[in-house]
Formats: sequence, structure tokens, C-alpha cells
Amino acid sequence: MDKNRVSLLEHWVQFWMWIRRIPLLEHSAWWLSDRLYALAMLIRQGSESMTLHRLDNPSPEQIIANVCAYNSRASRQPKTPLSATYIAVVRCMDRRLNLSRIFGDLRFVDDIANPGATVGPSVIEALRIAVEKHGVRVIFLLGHTGCAARSIACSDEARDFPLITATIHQHDAGIADLLADPVMIRAMVERRLAVLRATIDSDSDRLDDLQRYVAQSGNWFPLPKSWLLNRPAIASALSGHTGHPL
Repeated sequence: MDKNRVSLLEHWVQFWMWIRRIPLLEHSAWWLSDRLYALAMLIRQGSESMTLHRLDNPSPEQIIANVCAYNSRASRQPKTPLSATYIAVVRCMDRRLNLSRIFGDLRFVDDIANPGATVGPSVIEALRIAVEKHGVRVIFLLGHTGCAARSIACSDEARDFPLITATIHQHDAGIADLLADPVMIRAMVERRLAVLRATIDSDSDRLDDLQRYVAQSGNWFPLPKSWLLNRPAIASALSGHTGHPL
């Protein structure tokens, strides 16, 4: 494809990405995508694990049978090629959180979930791997509203969950250790990495109080609203991906 055609297509893509921000069109697109997803699930009749909601109080054996039947069919289908990994997220294991409503395509995301979204030694090592081996460029540290794990850690139930309670109480110290890690500092100073924190609204999956850590000053700064609204780095649909770094 010659450069003129590529340029024209990129302009059309950018125009479409702008026009779809009109509220009515955007809401229509969300509605249509949900319907198409539901249709795809109906077409994939072999996906027994997708039909668990139809079972009344399923037994462990029914769940295992459904998962095994689904895996048997799925493993015979071609696997989607591995893509680059740009994002690592540390978030709570709460099932109310829908990461696809936050990040979109989860193929670009390393997902680290634990009760309370705590940061400790093992999480720091996992993030080191994400940055050094997976090519991650942005780390999101995400709390959320109505976190049951954090409520437990501050209640009489804490004695029944001593390890989770301890890691929650040590969370702030764990974040300090993460930000002081030489791998993170070097990557941030070289502008290969950004570390952000925010709170997810559990009802809407909206990111609130989004802040970025600046290694040079050692402080957190809120992202400017103008920066968020302008969306300065929208990727071209024609850019493509060359695959996973490793």
C-alpha cells in the first residue's frame, strides 16, 4: 500500500474515532457491541462454561465438567497471536471490577489481582518482570470503592484473615518500596515507564483521582483534565504490532 493511501486511511480512521465520540453514536456503539458479543456466545454452543448462569445452584462436578468440555473444544481452535504488553495493573480480585471497561483490549495487559490490591515483595518482583521482560510501559495501582478486603482488615474479622490484614496494613510501605526499586526508578527516569494510581468506582468502573508518580521529585501529581479530554496519543489502527518483546 503506497504512502498516499496509508495517509488517507489514517485520516479516515482519525475522523471516525472523532465522530464516534458524539454521545448518541458512542452509546449506540456500546449497545451494538454488547449485542454482538451476546450473539457470538450463542454461536459458540460448545462453550459450556459460558452457560453456567443457566444452571440452578451448580455442583462443583457440574462446573468442572463444563470447564473441561469448553477447554477441550477451545484448545482445538487456532490461538490468537501474542501481542505486545504495554500495561501492568495491580488491582483487587473483587469480581465487580470489569477491566475491559477500563483498558479495552486486555491482550495488552498484565493483570495482577489480589485481595485489596496490595503491593508487597512478590508483587514488586512480578512488576519487575513485567517491565524488564514484557516491555510494560505503564503500571496502574488501582484501589476501588467498597473494597471488602480492606473493610475486613479494619474490623473484628481481621483476626480470621491475618495474612491479608497484614499485607493491607503494609500496603503503603510496599508502594514506597516499589517506587524506590532501582528497575522502576531507571525506567521512569529514562521515560520508558509511568506509574499511576487511581480509585475505581465499583459501580461504573470509572477511574477517579488519577495521579502519576514523578521520580525526579518523588511526588504524585494529578493528571490534568485537559490532558485526559484531549487524548493526545490515540493509536492509529494501521500502526500494527510486531509481537511480544520476548
